[in-house]
Amino acid sequence: MDGFKPHSSHWGAFYARHQGEALEIRPHPADPHPSPLLGNLPAIAHSPARIRPGRQARLA
Repeated sequence: MDGFKPHSSHWGAFYARHQGEALEIRPHPADPHPSPLLGNLPAIAHSPARIRPGRQARLA
C-alpha cells in the first residue's frame, strides 16, 4: 500500500500514513466488519488530551 503502514488498536487492524499534517486511515482489507471508531483516529492523533510517550514516564 502506497506509504501505508500496518497498525492495530482496540478497534481493529488498519493501515495508516501521514499526508502532511493529516493522518489517513484505511481499515485492514481482511477485516469483514471494521469498526467505525477507526474514523476517529485522525482527530485524536494531535489531540491535546493525548498522552505522549515522553510524558508517560513522568506520570508513573
